Amino acid sequence: FDSGGGGGHVARAIWFCKNAPHTAMEIGAAQWEHTYSRAKAAYPLSWIKNYKFWSSVARVNETYGDRVFICSCPPVESYQEEVLTH
Repeated sequence: FDSGGGGGHVARAIWFCKNAPHTAMEIGAAQWEHTYSRAKAAYPLSWIKNYKFWSSVARVNETYGDRVFICSCPPVESYQEEVLTH
């Protein structure tokens, strides 16, 4: 993303996206180490205030966790019912 200056740098105003999602625990913590506001981190767009989903975890392994899904569900076969024949 280019901030418009042509240098290919990401504008500071959107750094909150790199660290997203921000958990409720992080937003409510006593310390805030980011250069953007807690309000911007929690509600980057105005409509989100009415539909906010609070993630229980932040990113796992940067963007790798966004691209490679890991399912912790039992195998599909475990849901199969045994068919009884008379």
